[in-house]
Amino acid sequence: MGSTLTVDNIKDSGDNTLVSSTGSGYKMNLSGTTPASPVAGDMYFDTTLNALKIYNGTEWYLIFTAIGSGGTETTYTGYKVHTFTTSGIFIVNGSASLTCDVLVVAGGGGGGCGKNGSGAGAGGMVVSPAVSIPVGTYSVTVGAGGNGGPANTTSGTGAQGGHSSFYTPTIPEAIGGGGGINYANLSTDNAGSGGSGGGCGDDGSGSGGSGTTGQGYPGESSIGGVNATGGGGGAGEAGGTNGDRYGGDGLQNAYQTGSNIYYAGGGSGAEDSNRATIAGGEGGGGTGQGTNQPGGHGTNGLGGGGGGAGENTAQPGGNGGSGIVVIRYAI
Repeated sequence: MGSTLTVDNIKDSGDNTLVSSTGSGYKMNLSGTTPASPVAGDMYFDTTLNALKIYNGTEWYLIFTAIGSGGTETTYTGYKVHTFTTSGIFIVNGSASLTCDVLVVAGGGGGGCGKNGSGAGAGGMVVSPAVSIPVGTYSVTVGAGGNGGPANTTSGTGAQGGHSSFYTPTIPEAIGGGGGINYANLSTDNAGSGGSGGGCGDDGSGSGGSGTTGQGYPGESSIGGVNATGGGGGAGEAGGTNGDRYGGDGLQNAYQTGSNIYYAGGGSGAEDSNRATIAGGEGGGGTGQGTNQPGGHGTNGLGGGGGGAGENTAQPGGNGGSGIVVIRYAI
């Protein structure tokens, strides 16, 4: 009867596992470094990609057909998620395309300054399910929120939010939200357009900014009355839908965590001295403020529009919230 030698594992001088008790006749390198002088059938775990690779005699292949890397990587039941709150790179590794669900939200616009600024529009929101993305490296751009109008009583238009994009033109670029304006703006009574539009800025003839089809809604148009300023549009509804000066609500999406989150809410217009502040639209819209208060900021990572600053003193409008790009795929 022959002798039998039983070992748990055998390692080389570099502490790399050559043979392990969990398998027979293969190499496994756990350092993340590609093994030198490989032969067909060698395997190692790539700690950068968190994936197992096998050598076919010519090159290293992922054992999975395709896998992504980049952004903040998380998982929930059935999915891996890559979340980008700043611009970056997404890589598809493997031997085939990766089918992804993608959410792209642009930065919200900046709110109008006091005296009585209007609410800004939310960043455009683009939802693209089941997009086939080939093996390769792709840029991800996350739009910043627009600055609120400066502290000036005669003009103070908020800036448009930055655009967000990934894998264009297959996935449309999300357009930054339109800025709000000052009640006393002497150059124009019309708010900025964008993914969603900013609210109106006067008491008789102003128009809300327009939204981008499929991404957001217009801002509230002139509502009449003294010091009347409109709410910015959101991804789900126009400014003013829930009442004068209210920012429009955004839309829900579950790609990031598996549970619905509101994105891209519009900023609310400023209140006069006789009324309380007004919360922004669902999805990170900034608060429209009361007397002598700066506008509330939109929420970063949700693309909310900035809120308008309150009356009486020269206060700045709220900044828009930055956007986000979420990429998920089944695992």
